[in-house]
Amino acid sequence: MQKVKTGQKFSVKAEAWNSFIDAAEFIKRQQANTNSTAPRKDTKSGVVMLRNNTGAALEQFKLVSLGSLIITPTDNEQEFRNNPPVFEAELITDANKEKPFAVLQKPLAKSECGFAMLTGITPLKLNVVSQEHEFAELTGNGLASSASGSVRILWKDEGTGDKWAVVLLGASTAGSIYDGFFAVSNASDEEAQKVKIAYGVAIISNTFFEVAESEMTITGKAYIYLKSMYSSGTITAPTIESASDFPQPVLGVFNGLIAIVEWDAENSKIKKITQEHMGVMYGIIWGSC
Repeated sequence: MQKVKTGQKFSVKAEAWNSFIDAAEFIKRQQANTNSTAPRKDTKSGVVMLRNNTGAALEQFKLVSLGSLIITPTDNEQEFRNNPPVFEAELITDANKEKPFAVLQKPLAKSECGFAMLTGITPLKLNVVSQEHEFAELTGNGLASSASGSVRILWKDEGTGDKWAVVLLGASTAGSIYDGFFAVSNASDEEAQKVKIAYGVAIISNTFFEVAESEMTITGKAYIYLKSMYSSGTITAPTIESASDFPQPVLGVFNGLIAIVEWDAENSKIKKITQEHMGVMYGIIWGSC
């Protein structure tokens, strides 16, 4: 196809004319899209852009919390449509530890923008509380290993304390983090030998009981269970008990297993908690009526 000079006679072939029409219609569609659904620039799945306004340079593999979105639809809808979202990077504290977090993949200077990983596999340093832990959760002081959590530990260096690890961010936990009736959990990060048992309800031989929240100190492998007794037509109010072995069946006694606590003898602290029963405990007392 050649250009035509001024004054030169020419005729347009049908194929060329149709190409002009197609091109014009394409341009019209593109112009319309700038006010509706303009194409976004590609970005890696599981990665988010952050701007470092913390006032200090951030090292590679630093954990940061996601702060405010820098460009919102109210600020500039066209920029919001066309570009990947950019968030403010915040240092992790107790106040924002429940917010989404990401791991920087490269060092980030003050006021610089860079990518951080929200989901995926990445190296980082975490506080290994126990070598038996296979998961990790975010605390106000960073990532710490735990019996369950949203971060799956694929590999970690030997020992406890601040160690290098390779983790899968956004992993599902071992089972679910259960926080309903009779949920058993560590009382706190500082009390490594104490568990907390949440409030619950029990229905025993059609009798309804409420069981208050409680705490107990563990010094070895323990079975935590609900205990109630039946005697002379009376059912005693259930109590929460623990023992190194789950009690054998006894006439007139109901024992309902709640959780099994594994013990780290080397470090004298709880290694793992396995929730065996969730929700309402119920049972039938066998005995003379």
